[in-house]
This record gives sequence, C-alpha cells and structure tokens, in this order.
Amino acid sequence: MNPLDGVVEIRRRQHVPDLDNGYV
Repeated sequence: MNPLDGVVEIRRRQHVPDLDNGYV
C-alpha cells in the first residue's frame, strides 16, 4: 500500500478540489 493512497483517501473524504483534480 502506497503512503499516498492514505493521503488521497483522507483528502477525498475532506472533499478537497485540488487533490481531486490533481490525483483523480
């Protein structure tokens, strides 16, 4: 499991547009 996976999951739960557009 990549460390970024956990970060992205948390960011997505917080509904951060920057992360959604950049990582997803």
